Amino acid sequence: MNTKGGDKLEINSYVMRVAVLISTYNGSRFLDAQLQSIFAQVNVPVNVEVDVYVRDDGSCDSTLDVLSNYLTHPNFHIINSGGIQLGYAKSFMELLKYSSDGDLYLFSDQDDLWGEHKLSVLIEEFFNHDSDKPLLEYTDMVHFGQSNSQHLTEHGNDPALFTDFHKTLFEPRLSGNSIAINEKLRKILVHLWFDEGLGSQLQAHDTFVSRVAAIFGTISFVSVRNPETVMKYRIQGQNTSAVQQNKFRNKMSYLNNRIRVYDSRFDFVSLILNCDILNDIPEFKRSFLREMARLYKLRGLPRLIYGLRFLKFQKNALYKLIFFLWLL
Repeated sequence: MNTKGGDKLEINSYVMRVAVLISTYNGSRFLDAQLQSIFAQVNVPVNVEVDVYVRDDGSCDSTLDVLSNYLTHPNFHIINSGGIQLGYAKSFMELLKYSSDGDLYLFSDQDDLWGEHKLSVLIEEFFNHDSDKPLLEYTDMVHFGQSNSQHLTEHGNDPALFTDFHKTLFEPRLSGNSIAINEKLRKILVHLWFDEGLGSQLQAHDTFVSRVAAIFGTISFVSVRNPETVMKYRIQGQNTSAVQQNKFRNKMSYLNNRIRVYDSRFDFVSLILNCDILNDIPEFKRSFLREMARLYKLRGLPRLIYGLRFLKFQKNALYKLIFFLWLL
């Protein structure tokens, strides 16, 4: 199907296929509520077929019992994992490989809650783009139980930050639970991950997906008036007192980790420059990737001088400082 602005399911004989991908692991406590929220979507066009694909990554709680309650649902599918534990990144990529021939693919965490308009918002945006070109679209979300706390803004981001190809390459990740991709991008991701082995040095599937989307396609931010109607993002962590007690140590650890992360970003660029579909991207992107690869090889004062041109692509003052420390 080729879509571009306005061709919104006008052909009654065509059924758009949407796949929701969930990797579960010991998620029985919240999983049922999340599945209920996915099946409770409103304003989804009648000629859109939504299928949910789940792969369990070796749970040892009652997750499988929760999933078994949905086996009678005609659009619910459990992918047999054989009890093999891959880790969440590889597990999600296995799901992406398995659920082919769709139009739109959404990654879902097991413990969030979807707002009732999430699918309708992303489907509408899908028809504003040419489906023959790789596409990633994403929205903002609110922290669970804190409807006034938007995730992207909370983390010091311009919500539309990831629409900039250059900046996306320097970002840690775009949360997988906020994105949807089209079939064209899915095929590229599967090829690069499984055939080219490009995901081998990345711990997170969403990091891989967002960077590949930035390089080979288009990233579109879908702005909504109330992100709570799209998704509630559950954050689990230490209690307040523990966080306060370890505040200084946590900050130092965060700083060190962020500095080291830049090495993995440049490693990824080096791998991309050697992939067999590099010619499928525009020259300005290839040129920028080559500039990044050159920076990575430099040391000392030459790296610092050459690297200053990349300072503007860091998202905020803190990240500019971290990048500057990496250059040193």
